[in-house]
Amino acid sequence: MCARALFRAEFGRPPVKLALISTNRNLYSTRRLWEAARKDGHDVRFLHPRRCTTGVDLKGTVLSTEGLRMEGFDAVVPRFGASQTRAGLVVLDLLQSRGVVTLNSSSAIERCRDKLRSIQHLALAGLPVPPTVSIYNSERLEEIVDTLGGVPVILKLISGSHGVGVIRCDTLETLRSTLETLWSLGEEVLLQRYIGESRGRDLRIFVVAGEVVGAMERSAAPGDFRANLHRGGTAQAIDLSDELRDIALGAAEALGLGMAGVDILLSAEGPLIIEVNASPGLEGIEGATGKNIARKIIRATLALTRT
Repeated sequence: MCARALFRAEFGRPPVKLALISTNRNLYSTRRLWEAARKDGHDVRFLHPRRCTTGVDLKGTVLSTEGLRMEGFDAVVPRFGASQTRAGLVVLDLLQSRGVVTLNSSSAIERCRDKLRSIQHLALAGLPVPPTVSIYNSERLEEIVDTLGGVPVILKLISGSHGVGVIRCDTLETLRSTLETLWSLGEEVLLQRYIGESRGRDLRIFVVAGEVVGAMERSAAPGDFRANLHRGGTAQAIDLSDELRDIALGAAEALGLGMAGVDILLSAEGPLIIEVNASPGLEGIEGATGKNIARKIIRATLALTRT
């Protein structure tokens, strides 16, 4: 019996039509999600946000890719990176307007991609975050740095990802010159307290549909302070305390995310959320934990079609 027939026999209904929004079908995360959905017998369509055309005709809005109309989707999994946020959200918005379900809505992703807005939402929800300020000029720079505990401080681009745009500034002079360079390029930045006691380690906790499905500790490559696997870091699976589990679940809920990678530093004052990722990579977490996270994402998404 084929996978689609097995699905119908198990659930008493036909498989769903799933859209997978991504810029590269060969990326590990995209491929794993594709394979998980196909293995369960579902009809999966790959949508590259830059190759999709959205428009309006006499019957309403139209979505097409490479000249073919894309219709009849039941669910969508958004997997586009920060550089494709605008294009990806246009496609996701259109699908949502047609009642297509998703774990991460366009509004939640947009909120999460702005580091300042996301950390404000976390703080308002009473969740622990490091002292953080937005800054647009250097007039009160020394005073602002003092409120963060002095140098070194962490400078972050509002929309950076994978550790890109995260800079440790060890002196006030270095910070000032870096800020002026970034401002001249039109970049928006924020400053954050440097948590030196973390010693290049952080925790990535993976949340799907209100459940922690995996957790790992990441360690930075030698000479780096960023524990991103894309930058040569390593990872190992960990067991979580109830406190860490509750913080991760609270972060996903505060930002309205059904799927999230919550990054936490262990500071002298306790756990601090440094970032929440709306499109967390699967290679590191699946490799570290040995769990099929892709299948959990697909099945949690498709469960929304039955509500």
